[in-house]
Amino acid sequence: MTSDRTLLSVHAHPDDEASKGAPTVARYHAEGVRTVLVCCTGGEEGDLQNPLLREPGGPFAG
Repeated sequence: MTSDRTLLSVHAHPDDEASKGAPTVARYHAEGVRTVLVCCTGGEEGDLQNPLLREPGGPFAG
């Protein structure tokens, strides 16, 4: 079933949506609601909390 509704999720940083509302967004998406994610920054000033993401050659290696 599709819907004419849209759920807009606005977060300050990339990956914030994973810890702040992901189950809600997933539920509405599964119900056919169009979901849109907006990140207000690129995350360039942040730190990676998971040291495994810093592995050489990995997607987040800097």
